[in-house]
Amino acid sequence: MDEKLAPCEERIVTQRARKQLSFGVPKELRTGENRLMLTPQATEVLVAQGHKVLVEKNAGLMARFSDEAYAAAGADIVSSPQHVWRADVVVKVAPPTLAEAKLLREGQSLVMLASRHLADSEAILELSRRKSTILAADFLTDKSPLGPTVVQALGEMEGELAVMTAANLLLNNGSDGKGIIIGSITGIPPSEVIILGSDTAAVSAARTALAFGTTVKIFDVNYSRLQRLQQGMPHRLFTSIIHPQALHKALKSADALILTRALHSRDRYVIPHDYMHLLKKGAVVVDLDTVCGGRSELSRPTQPDSPVYSEDGLIFHCLPDITTLAAHTATILLSDTVSQLLSALGDGGGVKDAIRFDPSVQSSVAMYGGIITSKYLASQVGGEFFDIRLLII
Repeated sequence: MDEKLAPCEERIVTQRARKQLSFGVPKELRTGENRLMLTPQATEVLVAQGHKVLVEKNAGLMARFSDEAYAAAGADIVSSPQHVWRADVVVKVAPPTLAEAKLLREGQSLVMLASRHLADSEAILELSRRKSTILAADFLTDKSPLGPTVVQALGEMEGELAVMTAANLLLNNGSDGKGIIIGSITGIPPSEVIILGSDTAAVSAARTALAFGTTVKIFDVNYSRLQRLQQGMPHRLFTSIIHPQALHKALKSADALILTRALHSRDRYVIPHDYMHLLKKGAVVVDLDTVCGGRSELSRPTQPDSPVYSEDGLIFHCLPDITTLAAHTATILLSDTVSQLLSALGDGGGVKDAIRFDPSVQSSVAMYGGIITSKYLASQVGGEFFDIRLLII
């Protein structure tokens, strides 16, 4: 009896054989989505590792990456979308449309951004029926307290673009702009910019606005994050927890209001309609969080072909992802992280083994074999989600 209960050695897997995979890069079908997940440079690295990369013809055109550049890097340029969607792993920016979801074979894998677009619920349900696995590049964890690498990289771009966009809209420039310059000119009081939030985009926007010479005021609901943000600035600036008196006073003198993404749903403060009336006529509002409904009651999502609208004397710019305006740069930033994820899938012995044994890959899983494992994605389609750790035992 004692012998039967004696502990025994267990053989564990310490090294898994690398697996050569095929990666498909289709053209993005969603209006205004000009970015890709892979550059020719990243493609060259993946091909050198033994992987196959299929790129749909003209997929990189809007991001200013030519078919010739991908072909020179070792990619196969294909004319048929169906051919691209037969790859082991399809790599794209926006969640798929229903028509695209129907191109996937059962059990195929998809790498995408989950939090930058509203998902098509019918398409997600179709992926579930096909037992697909979704890896969300923007869910990848990082040691930084600010969040995943992709979120940080795109957030830095968002902050700079938000200030540049506000600066352009404040000019006359054939619009309703006030005809003022963001910055500080001798003999003229500096313009004022309010930033709501303390994420990477807020930090980037503050640095950019300060470089222009503006007066910057930052509001957030979290004191600790404001403190960290302040410590990273070259000199002290106005920071405040959100409360009516301070916010009212700041809004009355602001020329531009930049609203960044809330880091947590519990921190998501939305500026009420009557507060927005405190802004001066002609003030510019750049809302970076319209995928989640916007951070002012007057915000609504816009499209790249018509990103600006006026309401109550204010000018709004509310693209769901402003980095699409700089698609070339954004593609490079996305590719730096996504190419590492794709390499990890191959090094880990394929998608399933990489998910099982690599915690960083596991953190990106939004759907596993058709089962939704992301609370965020489940909220988009009104379904349930399950902990990935319970599915890979």
